Amino acid sequence: MPKTETKPLWKTKTFAACVGVIAAAALGWASGELTLAAALQTAATGIIGLALRHKLPKTSTE
Repeated sequence: MPKTETKPLWKTKTFAACVGVIAAAALGWASGELTLAAALQTAATGIIGLALRHKLPKTSTE
């Protein structure tokens, strides 16, 4: 039976990457580099990544 990872979500590399994507989207829109539609699409990618990481925990094959 595979073991599930019990590390808290905020301590994962995926969480850091998703937060970075969301921050980049917000800052890109605030600076005028991204349109609102592009910023929302980019932020949605980060939010979906967080949701998937939360609902689909990693399993090891030991």
